[in-house]
Amino acid sequence: MLKNLLLIFSYVVIVTIAQILLKMAMNNFSDKAINADFFLCAIMTPKVIIGMFLYALSFLIWLVVLSKVEITFAYPLLSLSVILVAVISWLFMEETFNLYRISGMILTIFGAWLVVRS
Repeated sequence: MLKNLLLIFSYVVIVTIAQILLKMAMNNFSDKAINADFFLCAIMTPKVIIGMFLYALSFLIWLVVLSKVEITFAYPLLSLSVILVAVISWLFMEETFNLYRISGMILTIFGAWLVVRS
């Protein structure tokens, strides 16, 4: 069971890092028109390349998780990446929290805890 939780947590961490890297990269493109050049330039940036690699790695880990764990157990735990993304965004990217976001994150953590307890 612990090994499976570590696999799921690995997935969550890798997806979180990928998402943060992609957001950091795409912040530089916020004023660009959405066209073929936009996508070509975006996918050539190092942070996007690393983010895509990490997403591919997380996909492989997810396949292993699916082979070992019931999806009704594993999938709800993926919501923990939402919490990690929010906290990292707040710490390093000056994004904000409000009462609704904090409440949602608390409910998400509680839900993940209930799933693990099952």
